[in-house]
Amino acid sequence: MPLDFIAIMGNHAVWLFFVLSGFVLSRMSLEDRVPDYGRYVLGRLARLYLPVWGALAIVLIVMLAVPRTVTGLGAWVTGHPAEATVSDFVKDMFLLLGTSGNLSPLWSLQWEVLFSLLLIVYVTLLQKVPVGVGFTLLIALAFLGAYIGNVIIIYMPMFGLGVCLALSRGLELSISLIALTLLLVVASFHEPTRWFLERRSVQWLGLVSVSLYLTHEPIILLFTYLSQANLLWVLVGLATTLPVAFAFYRFVERPAHLISRRFR
Repeated sequence: MPLDFIAIMGNHAVWLFFVLSGFVLSRMSLEDRVPDYGRYVLGRLARLYLPVWGALAIVLIVMLAVPRTVTGLGAWVTGHPAEATVSDFVKDMFLLLGTSGNLSPLWSLQWEVLFSLLLIVYVTLLQKVPVGVGFTLLIALAFLGAYIGNVIIIYMPMFGLGVCLALSRGLELSISLIALTLLLVVASFHEPTRWFLERRSVQWLGLVSVSLYLTHEPIILLFTYLSQANLLWVLVGLATTLPVAFAFYRFVERPAHLISRRFR
């Protein structure tokens, strides 16, 4: 089914994000752009937590403004908590003990926070083994996690794959050259692709993508409950997520970037 396919592709995109995150953060560490681990941790947590707290504020406002008493609106809608509890929001604020389900996208950020805190452990351990061995062990761990149903063992090795890429300069260079070559060929000779990538709307979506990721869900739920899942109003809610995401980027995410850079 189309929705199942979208969900699968969404999960795979997050997996790629985990690998890229491991690559970028470990490169910063290896190139001595993270000379003080304490300052790195403070900056990284500011970068992650401030947008999360802003998104949770939107969730709380929506939940208090519109009671979730209507039933029969579909599994995705009714799968969210019906009441706002202090314990749930405290859990979501720090992400170290899991998430409550009030804001579904936080499922991925909890692993991002954990890896950010353990970056020095990843780099130190993976520097002690050959890159090929590290890749093999991490992939085996991820498969083992999937087999036994342990999400920690599934997701945390993905960050390690990115660390291995950063440690393997030769492999990294080869992959980068191949990817860059393909991108240049496509963008240079395939006119529709180049035209699409140059659109300001596409670049704008890239700019606000994280803010959209964090804020779209409470907005859609707001319009769904208000209209009892009327399709027209749900579509209006979808359209509303874009200006909300831009405002969130302007007043929450971008300031979080600036605060994070001050620490680093």
